[in-house]
Amino acid sequence: MYKLTFDLKEVGEYPSFKEAFIRLYLLVKESIKEGTSWQVLETMHWIEEPNNTRPLLFYEARDKAYQMGLLTDDGKLNIKKGE
Repeated sequence: MYKLTFDLKEVGEYPSFKEAFIRLYLLVKESIKEGTSWQVLETMHWIEEPNNTRPLLFYEARDKAYQMGLLTDDGKLNIKKGE
């Protein structure tokens, strides 16, 4: 399971990185609207992967999502409805 932490609070566990990242993405978008700082983005949000001792901080998770094709070049989610 992939564990998502947002604002230093555990949000939940997800069966795939994709599902955890989509939830993280939506939470971050809302947080940005509310005026969060870059430092908060860099230090208070992460995804813990199974069998990995170090969590993926926000920017690392974003980069992985981009490499997997979950994000477009302009930073939008690249998923279809129902996926």
